Amino acid sequence: MPRVYKDDMFALVLQKFDFCAGHKRWILRSLSKKWRNWKATVKRDNFDSDLPIEEQIHSPPDRVQADQWKELIKYWHGDAKKVSDKNKDSRAGQSTIYRMGKTPLAIVREAEAKNLGHDPSRAHLFLTCFTDNGKVSDEELRKKIEKMKELSKQVPEGELDSSSLNDVFSQAMGKEKSGSVRMYGLGVCPSDVWGEVPSSGTSYRMSMEWKTELDKTNKKLEKLSNLYLLSRTNGGNTSNILVTSPNIPIASPNQQIGSSTSFSQRGRVKVGNYVNFKSVANPINVVGKGRIASMDPSTEIGGEELGANWCEIHVQVPILWDEHLMRPYGGLKTVGDAIGTPIAWPISL
Repeated sequence: MPRVYKDDMFALVLQKFDFCAGHKRWILRSLSKKWRNWKATVKRDNFDSDLPIEEQIHSPPDRVQADQWKELIKYWHGDAKKVSDKNKDSRAGQSTIYRMGKTPLAIVREAEAKNLGHDPSRAHLFLTCFTDNGKVSDEELRKKIEKMKELSKQVPEGELDSSSLNDVFSQAMGKEKSGSVRMYGLGVCPSDVWGEVPSSGTSYRMSMEWKTELDKTNKKLEKLSNLYLLSRTNGGNTSNILVTSPNIPIASPNQQIGSSTSFSQRGRVKVGNYVNFKSVANPINVVGKGRIASMDPSTEIGGEELGANWCEIHVQVPILWDEHLMRPYGGLKTVGDAIGTPIAWPISL
């Protein structure tokens, strides 16, 4: 998969959800899994191995390009068939079958923690997610489960079978493989659970999480500093002070929105940037997320030119749906009306 496509998908995810930068690896792994599942669905619903290539090659599904469909049909009729047959044999011999449908392990773990009043052990989760009330058809797995149950009875009263390298699950099922921990779901490494020397990927994620928290703290301190300085210039009265983001200059009450003297943002944002845009009434409130499409003053939005210090934003994610647009046009009056459409917004905000 070309890297540019991964970057585009990651940027789209960040427009819709709040993640620390260090979670990029997990997000991309999750996207990879979903992409594989979608390809499997396309093959299941549109490919017939008994029909010749010529009969299938000219009828691609709606979401597959014609030239790619031709290559897929040829691949599925050739090398992929050997791989598929091998994988089917491996799947038929698999004794541990997940029985919770589409519910991820992380969600099951959270639900069980609420029911039990504490974090569930890996043995408890395995019996919940991979057996039918503790019963399985495979004889070898049945012996391991019996051993797991017997070891669980030996845990001292009042103590919990906490996840560890030598917990009940490990003693019954064997040691962990490098780079993953069973019963914790996608992307969880041993260092995430047991605090071993972290891998380079885990170290990067941890450093980015700490950096994110540090940035948040610094922004709070800068806002408090702005408030203190303003209160000093206002004779100690803070009741009418408008506190802004550190990156947004403070405009006086008589300063016109869009005037060249009120902004220092023009050098900080560029066409193509994904941005948060903020309320003119209270600039600390983010009203939506979108992409800057133009900063050319002659660009027209709703029949009116942008003018200096305004930009064209394509709205992707409304946050304050009822926030009124500064330049309503057509039937668009609020941010919620403008999903997927261009609006004019001051560069400073």
